[in-house]
Amino acid sequence: MCMCASISRELEKVCFTSNLCITFSTTAGARIQEGTDSLAGDADIFQCNVDASGVILQISVVMGPCAGGAVYSPAMTNFSFMV
Repeated sequence: MCMCASISRELEKVCFTSNLCITFSTTAGARIQEGTDSLAGDADIFQCNVDASGVILQISVVMGPCAGGAVYSPAMTNFSFMV
């Protein structure tokens, strides 16, 4: 199951409460079985990043090898750290 829906839901909660958002990314990307659901989920996360831009502080920590949406989403945050 794609985790994108729960991630975007949490990002929306953080924007609504105006809290700091820290995300940790460590994934090898989407599985082929997820198909277009994964791409749609990534688009939802990107939209949340854009909506939160200028509203809350976004910090991303990239831990280990990452691919796909896990790479693009941290690039849209205020600070990105690679561990």
